[in-house]
Amino acid sequence: VIFGTADSTDQFHFSFGIGLNGEQLFLSHIVDGIVQNILVPSLQQNHSFGIPQDETDYKFFDSPTPNSINTTENFLGYAASPTPSHVAGHYESPFELILFPPVLEGQIHYTLDGSTPTASSPLYESALVIDSLHIVKSAFFQDGWLPSVTNHNTYFVNIDHRLPIIS
Repeated sequence: VIFGTADSTDQFHFSFGIGLNGEQLFLSHIVDGIVQNILVPSLQQNHSFGIPQDETDYKFFDSPTPNSINTTENFLGYAASPTPSHVAGHYESPFELILFPPVLEGQIHYTLDGSTPTASSPLYESALVIDSLHIVKSAFFQDGWLPSVTNHNTYFVNIDHRLPIIS
């Protein structure tokens, strides 16, 4: 088991970090050269990437197990995000916002209060009427996959303003 962070004093804990966008990791032997070449993907905070116990393929984990065998639930990756029918911004009249799923197998959950959607958030079943200021966050949930990256969109409908709006 190799465990790496930016700082360490443990003999089996090496001092290195992997960039937020992922990167190549090479494990090498002084005689045999490169033993393993791993493309570590971009990971969300507090997630890890490794090989589950008794398996051979790399998977994603939402419960890292530093210094231990990967025995927690594992996932194929991150689900793709839903696509909104309208870009965030200012609109002069109300409209219906449609959230398009990336694939047919799965569910879109959303919030209108600025919180991050979870599997227990409202299930998207039909177009949302956007008729005032709304912060719409949505995520896609699919069996075997971690939830998608959350979409964040702020819609200003018929809002009178004199200063630039930054959201």
